[in-house]
Amino acid sequence: MPPPASSILGAGMKEKLDSLVRSRRFWVAAAGVAVVFLKEAVGVPLSEEQITQLVLLAGSWIVGESLRSSEG
Repeated sequence: MPPPASSILGAGMKEKLDSLVRSRRFWVAAAGVAVVFLKEAVGVPLSEEQITQLVLLAGSWIVGESLRSSEG
């Protein structure tokens, strides 16, 4: 039986990973990467311009959300 995750990662690292997985910013970034991957691997019918616009929109949202979170 493998050791528990808390002993492998340490308590602080486990909390950081839990926080990351609950983060909306993380999931938006992961979705952006997935869209680019799906375009290349599966051939999702999106133009390069559409993918660029989606990635820029996601990046802008992440930056805006980060700025809003740091204000208060």
